[in-house]
Amino acid sequence: MKKRAIFLFLSLFCLAATIPALALSDDDDSTESTTTATSDEISAMSTALDSLQLFELGDGLGEYTSSDDDVTSDSIKALAKKVEALEETTDLDSAAVADATAEIAAVRAALEINLPTANTYLRIEAGAATGYYLSCVSSSSGSAAFLSVKNDTTLFYYDGTNLLSVGSGYYPVDNGTSGIYFNGIQDELPVSFGIIKVNGVEKIGMYAVYCGSGSSPYNLSCTAGNLYAQGLSNRSNVGGLFGTFKLIEVSADEAITITQNSAGYATVYSPVEMSVPSGATPYVVSIDGNGAPKWT
Repeated sequence: MKKRAIFLFLSLFCLAATIPALALSDDDDSTESTTTATSDEISAMSTALDSLQLFELGDGLGEYTSSDDDVTSDSIKALAKKVEALEETTDLDSAAVADATAEIAAVRAALEINLPTANTYLRIEAGAATGYYLSCVSSSSGSAAFLSVKNDTTLFYYDGTNLLSVGSGYYPVDNGTSGIYFNGIQDELPVSFGIIKVNGVEKIGMYAVYCGSGSSPYNLSCTAGNLYAQGLSNRSNVGGLFGTFKLIEVSADEAITITQNSAGYATVYSPVEMSVPSGATPYVVSIDGNGAPKWT
């Protein structure tokens, strides 16, 4: 009986000795600390979202396509709801704001503006003068004028390299004084398009228009007062709207129109092959050695 009592006493003592250790282990459990987002962090996130929502996804000019298949209009809407929920949260976690801001930036990086493709009819509207379009008509400066009309003088055909005036069949050339005008005599300047930034910020849905080849083509610019086309040294970032342009695609049916005169004749220029409609007879007119028209 004495041995059992001693053993029981020792067992209870050992059990009691372990209890404080267990209690200490429970006391060591701690929750992960968080940092509340600052107003500047939240504002930056909201501003980035506002900018992202200005981009229109689609196949048209001025619209954007994504290099990431997961970036769609619906996914952007879902991201917007996520950010809006964060904005309504009290004591918002700084890490959550940083993650959302990074997600917005990743989506923006996947968006690419659609460029004109070959065989496209278009008008080039001045960003600095809404409603004014590049034309093949020369201004008093000797450069191409911007006109507030929508006719064949402000309509162009882009074949993927060259920009042809539908109204005249001319193409852009260098007038020798840092200006752009149109004729059919000099070597044409190839034309390309790209994004445009104003004071470091991309102008959403707008384009830079480059005339020329090599590493330093002209950056087409519409001057503020005289509304004529000036060729500036190549730069993707300008200090104002003068180098920004809106591209407006025009359907072929709208681009090629034929109006007959009272005698039943009409003139038409087309940069591409056309099918002659039934009942019409096509003629090619040239000038002979005596300066008289010759019909063939």
